Amino acid sequence: MKTIYIALSLIMGMQVMAASGDYREFTDAQGRKITAKIVFYNVDKDKVTIQLKGQRSNKTVPISIFSNEDQQYIKSWSEYQDFLNERVLKASFKRFKNKDENNSSSGSSWERKNYDCTFLIELQNRSMIDFKNVKCEYVIFYDQEHTKNNNTMKETRKGTFYTSKTIDLNSKSSKEIRTEKVNIHHYKVVATSYGRPDLEGEILGIRLKLTLKTKSGESISREFAFPDTLKRPWTSKTKNVELY
Repeated sequence: MKTIYIALSLIMGMQVMAASGDYREFTDAQGRKITAKIVFYNVDKDKVTIQLKGQRSNKTVPISIFSNEDQQYIKSWSEYQDFLNERVLKASFKRFKNKDENNSSSGSSWERKNYDCTFLIELQNRSMIDFKNVKCEYVIFYDQEHTKNNNTMKETRKGTFYTSKTIDLNSKSSKEIRTEKVNIHHYKVVATSYGRPDLEGEILGIRLKLTLKTKSGESISREFAFPDTLKRPWTSKTKNVELY
């Protein structure tokens, strides 16, 4: 306990005026106040490194010297920083295309192939913090060609598939999520006299959104896209495209 009070005394001796920017007013368990910003919170040791306003040097002290409200703020700050850090919380994607059906007409004038497409999402949490009750949302974007004008021409219909679920991302662990299936088809005319155009279907990519409610009640979100060049904006509306 003596070490705690010595550390606090060193901080109190450098106290400055009101906070600005990342600085805020902290209160210790005895009601004394300092203006500082958080530099780092060590979850294992339950210690926080802070910088006093107007000072260049940092001080590391036990989190227990602060009020309960400030301890909650420090833990929420740590959640916020780690959740938004690209090196700490990572997402990777793999796309799978499985042939589901292969049909052709009795006269072999056309053939159609259906495909079930899914994504495997791997989430890595390299933080020392457990991210609990994370809202996981994803939307898959795809295009499917259809015929029009008495089946003599074709048009592209844009589809989306949206899903939402709640997951836990424990510290120093990874989690895999397999998306729902999206079905597309390719339609090829074999006989040139058949009069219908070839039709194609394409999976364009996926957008993933993770939302965490911190200990302070604030909601923060991360969004990922695969591939990185995906231009379709986020949407939570599902638009199914019927197969021909």
